[in-house]
Amino acid sequence: MNTTKMMMGALMVMAVMAVSAKATVTFSPFAGTNTPLADQNGVTITDGTYVMVLDLDNDGWNGRAYTDQAVAPEDNATSFVWDADDLILDLGQITDGFAFPFSSLDPAGVSGYTAGVDHYFLLAFAKAFNPADSGPGAGVFYSATDLGTAGNDGDTLTPFADPGNANLVTVGPTTGGGDVPEPTSAFVALISGGLLVSRRRNRA
Repeated sequence: MNTTKMMMGALMVMAVMAVSAKATVTFSPFAGTNTPLADQNGVTITDGTYVMVLDLDNDGWNGRAYTDQAVAPEDNATSFVWDADDLILDLGQITDGFAFPFSSLDPAGVSGYTAGVDHYFLLAFAKAFNPADSGPGAGVFYSATDLGTAGNDGDTLTPFADPGNANLVTVGPTTGGGDVPEPTSAFVALISGGLLVSRRRNRA
């Protein structure tokens, strides 16, 4: 717990320095400080992945909010950012239920940024952290917390987030919707069916 407090203190100092350097918006919703981030069974995530996402244009993904459950054949498994126009503010490791997302940006340099309208989200995946990953993968459970609207120049946004909307799961293009047989399998099945009909006719 002392390490956690030290990390929080260091990040707070970084946030103040970033804001004083120039007019920026600083995002620092240190998560798990009240309720540890947990998996779908309520078990604390000891090694997981968090992503802080800025929903530019406040349009969600595929017309959905990040806090909505995905339904096949929509694919929210192959990328951490499910809409190409959204922005990853920070990505890192969840350790013992805690995450320390931190980002500072100049809104003037971000196309589509609208203060007071765009929302930003914290996604917590029940998957061991791997910095080489580009997405959570199908079947991975996650929580999604709406952290509120983006800020204006000079704002420091520090909601201490509790996890929200748990028991969501990432899906791929065919998850839950029935797999489409590959062409080779379909061809073999067709030929087999034809041979079976032919045999029955010959016996008759």
